[in-house]
Amino acid sequence: MLVNYSYDMVLKNIQFQKRMILKRFAPNIREKTMNRSNNLFYRFSIIAFFFITVAITSASTQSHKILILIASHKGDDMSDSILDGIESVLYPKHYSIELNIEYMDIKRHSPKDSFVMLRELYARRYRNTNFDSILACDDLALQFIIENRNSMFPDVPVIFCGVENISQQLPGKITGVMETDDLQETITIAQKLHPKSNQIFVISDQTPTGIQRLSRLKSIIKKLPSLPTIVEIIPETVSELIRKVKDIPEQSIVLFLHFSQDSKRNQYTPAKVINLFHHYLKAPLYTSWFLPRANGVLGGKMVNGLSQGKLAANMLLEILNDKPIESIPVLKESPNSYIFNYQQMSKYNIRISDLPGGSIITHKPSTFFYKYRKIIGYTCMAFACLIGSVFILLVNISRRKRAEVKLEQQIRIMKTFMETIPNPVFIKDVNLCFQQCNVAFQALIGMDDQEILGKKFIDITTQELAESFESKERMLLEEPGFQSFETPFHRSNGEILKVIINHATVTDEKGDPSGLIGSIQDITDIQLTD
Repeated sequence: MLVNYSYDMVLKNIQFQKRMILKRFAPNIREKTMNRSNNLFYRFSIIAFFFITVAITSASTQSHKILILIASHKGDDMSDSILDGIESVLYPKHYSIELNIEYMDIKRHSPKDSFVMLRELYARRYRNTNFDSILACDDLALQFIIENRNSMFPDVPVIFCGVENISQQLPGKITGVMETDDLQETITIAQKLHPKSNQIFVISDQTPTGIQRLSRLKSIIKKLPSLPTIVEIIPETVSELIRKVKDIPEQSIVLFLHFSQDSKRNQYTPAKVINLFHHYLKAPLYTSWFLPRANGVLGGKMVNGLSQGKLAANMLLEILNDKPIESIPVLKESPNSYIFNYQQMSKYNIRISDLPGGSIITHKPSTFFYKYRKIIGYTCMAFACLIGSVFILLVNISRRKRAEVKLEQQIRIMKTFMETIPNPVFIKDVNLCFQQCNVAFQALIGMDDQEILGKKFIDITTQELAESFESKERMLLEEPGFQSFETPFHRSNGEILKVIINHATVTDEKGDPSGLIGSIQDITDIQLTD
């Protein structure tokens, strides 16, 4: 990260810091009363603190610069797998690492001419760049580094991977991971899985890589306990390769070593070549190099570029953490794995139990749950939410039922209380209509509840008294509270009683009037006695 600080910004920051110091340490002394020496001291302190902070910030944001040289081109299976392995280790957690990736594309051109052009290109491109380390992927990339390191990248630690052969002693500060194939293990497992096959057809080309791998295979064959018949297929063109592949008998094993260039110097990737001829094969195809884009390979113990890249990246992290590169030895045994294609296994009736322990199986058929895992996941989440909602509803219903039972019990208690007390009691709504009344009230009025409920006082007494009662009741609705008054009361049979009526306002949950409750006390006999 590059941070640019202008003079104005620095000055403003110094002035701000000065005011903060004055405010903190001398709040009762004005700035104009400070002597000149104190001003100089504070200014010097603030400037020193500011530039120390800038220096620390710049150091903390400095990134590690790494150069990755890939001998091949983008699209090469092994190179792409190695880079994927490197990035999988470096990128998730180590964001301070800056990768400079160079596809050298030497394999498709003359190495000698490529070295000359690339030397000049990289010298110009990186003349002002100081790398913390270099990753060399493949033999030619390592060779380029060894030849040009002293002039271009002196004393820079170098880590290599995907290197099959080292023809000279490595200079200092170089370590890495060798790419050693397991051809013998691949042939052994192929013979075990296809015991009736007595011929091995070997596919290779005339490139240095193809010649070297074929030579190594011949030395391995001599060490096998049972010597199979080896038939070499080294075609001039891809068309010739396809013709020869068609003639391979069913009871055979096909071993792919390498094919990247024909006699006319047409370039191919090994995966592309396999994809061109595997449809015509009647025999199982094996190889010792994992090619993710290749179809039709049954399996083998394979060099895995992903593993190579991960190991090299972990070595790089150790170096960046100040571990001396001299203490990191070259890993001479490649981390190879048994890898098999499930579709090809099914084609040749090979069971998973027939494979070596720890084998990696690719191209497995998607099960129903795997194929629709997202839909199933979302459905399960929705179902869980639904169950949760139902549970909450059940809890609420249970609480509501308990509340209803409690309310019904309270209502029964209230009704029992109203029916048992001797005083007449009544309840009215906001329209002053009777909603409830007890037996004593019915006896006082001389009517049953069917004749009273829904009526007003005017329906059960004289108009004059009813108007008086209702005016008082409306006052209670307008100004909630309690009132009590003495009044004559005319029964339905014409009898006149002297009574005391007690009224109180009933309110709802908001505090607004929702009705009235009242009681009547007959004091006729008391007054007669007096």
